[in-house]
Amino acid sequence: MNVKMSEQQGSIKDLTTEKKQLTDERQMVKLSQAIRDREDMIQKREEATRETEEATRETEEATRKTEEATRKTEEATRETEEATQETEEATREAEEATLKTEEATREAEEATLKTEEATREAEELKLTLGFIQKFDIFPINDFCPAKRCKPCLHDWILFQKKCYLFYDEPAPWKTWEQSRRFCQDRRADLVVINDLEEQEFVSKHVKSYFDIQWGYWLGLQQTNNTWTWVDGRVDTLGFWMKEELKTPGPKARLMPGRNPSESWNKADSFFQNKFICEHEAFPSVYELSPNEPVWFAQPGRDVVFLQLLRNQTVSPLFRIPYLWYKTHLWTLTDRANSESDLFMSFSSCGSHIMSTALNKPD
Repeated sequence: MNVKMSEQQGSIKDLTTEKKQLTDERQMVKLSQAIRDREDMIQKREEATRETEEATRETEEATRKTEEATRKTEEATRETEEATQETEEATREAEEATLKTEEATREAEEATLKTEEATREAEELKLTLGFIQKFDIFPINDFCPAKRCKPCLHDWILFQKKCYLFYDEPAPWKTWEQSRRFCQDRRADLVVINDLEEQEFVSKHVKSYFDIQWGYWLGLQQTNNTWTWVDGRVDTLGFWMKEELKTPGPKARLMPGRNPSESWNKADSFFQNKFICEHEAFPSVYELSPNEPVWFAQPGRDVVFLQLLRNQTVSPLFRIPYLWYKTHLWTLTDRANSESDLFMSFSSCGSHIMSTALNKPD
């Protein structure tokens, strides 16, 4: 019995020991697990810390990049604004330059127009004086009736800046030499044909008279076997008739009623015909007062030559020193110190001053 109890007690003790061992083992397992869990937790915490630090670093880097991008954006904005301002300034300058260029162009065009107008006026005055100088006494009342000048006299016909007189008086008519003298007495000459258009014009204004043997003398004659116009130019048109009416002579006639390009006839100068006179048209068409004096000035090298148109009479050339003229009267601006064909017209008030100037000694 005691043995059984002893055995039971021994068994109980063994069980107790085993239980304690198991308990201890379980505690050890739990402790180990707890240690492992704690280590895992610490590891995870460290990993989380590392991730947090990495995230912080990344955030800081992103922040730096953002700040850098912001700075670059702001700098780009400033540069854009500066570029915009520069562009606007350049645009304003370009617009101002364009306006100045346009203004300069307008001024240049106006100056060109004024120069062209002055050139035309000077040329017209030159032609006017040249025309007037053909006369010993200029018939101003004939060319300028009712205070208004006209290019051609009565009975003369204007065509392309020339005046034509178709002599249409009854017989006796005139020889070639008599016809030319008649024209020259009127500061003209026998007509010179320059082209087919002029030939057609004169052909329209001639008419048949007496019989087919009579025509109109032209300013064309044979000199040294060459047909030459009275202005010295050799004829190149050759509007000759294909048939001869009489024995050919050294002077040329225009035969009425013919084809204009085949209407010239060769005849002897003593044969009496009608004829055609021609002279340059009077270039001035301005209005004149009845007794208004008009001065024409032509600059030379050191002097100015002056001529007065007054009361139908053209005066001789007057000569005054250029420097005195320039100081006291007007300044010539176009090559005033050189030989020039510039002519100027002055008013009656200027003419009074000009008359005073003429009394000054050289």
